[in-house]
Amino acid sequence: MLLILLGGGLLIGGCNVFDFANSSPETVDALLDSARSALAAGNSSRAVRLLEQAFKKDSTDVRVRVELGNALHTDRGLDIFALRSAGKHLVIPADSAISSRVPSSGSTPKRTVCTDEAQPRQAPNRYTAVPLDAEPLRFLSARRTVVERVHDLVVEGVLRRRTEAFMDTRIATRRKGLLVGAVTTAAKQLIDVQEVFEETGGTLFLDRGAEQGRALLACTETEEALRRSNRALCTLGGATRQAIRWLRDRQQPSEDSQEAVLIDRLQSVTSAASARTACSKSPSVARPATTSAPN
Repeated sequence: MLLILLGGGLLIGGCNVFDFANSSPETVDALLDSARSALAAGNSSRAVRLLEQAFKKDSTDVRVRVELGNALHTDRGLDIFALRSAGKHLVIPADSAISSRVPSSGSTPKRTVCTDEAQPRQAPNRYTAVPLDAEPLRFLSARRTVVERVHDLVVEGVLRRRTEAFMDTRIATRRKGLLVGAVTTAAKQLIDVQEVFEETGGTLFLDRGAEQGRALLACTETEEALRRSNRALCTLGGATRQAIRWLRDRQQPSEDSQEAVLIDRLQSVTSAASARTACSKSPSVARPATTSAPN
């Protein structure tokens, strides 16, 4: 009889007591708690696995969407530092990257059309070619799949479509969601700009002598390619503008905080993207979904 009990796993009340050693969280709340603990311990991959389980159980839970988006970002190193570096590259490109990418006169196409009828090759001291294959932008483009997933999860799935449910969550979740949304929105459009310029064969220039300050502009071989490139720059300006709103909605950052530095960099990109491009009042990537998070 004893052997039978042991062989059967010592069933008590219909449960195998030895299963407790291998127990795992089952409810959405339990999975969320375990994922947060894993993330706090630096185990982002485990946090992602737990949150994917929670997402399968309830894909409508805004807490799950926000936490999963945050864990995916953490797991791939997508944070305010990565975004700040990419933004800085557009308006203050590194000298080493510039010198290797300024088009020579021999590589100039027979016909070039540029934003606002600019002539960058005629004023090399004023204009700088901005390489779109530099490390800060390559870092983002290598994470395109994750950025698009988080955009669907958080930007579209929460900040745009589930505003009321989002505002009912605790303040820590709201602040996290706004940060994830800001980074994702700007990163996605930076990646899209790279893709558009690659497809059109255009060159991105930085005008350091524009009346409005630094300005980004495109030069391409056809009018249609130029229109596409200009639209991409305008949309970038709308995306960074929305990102700034969400960062400010989290709280009023102190002047020396990392978020304040990122906001300053995004403001530079926003201004540069539309300084010489005829952008109509381009809609933000997502409607401002929240007001300042209440205390």
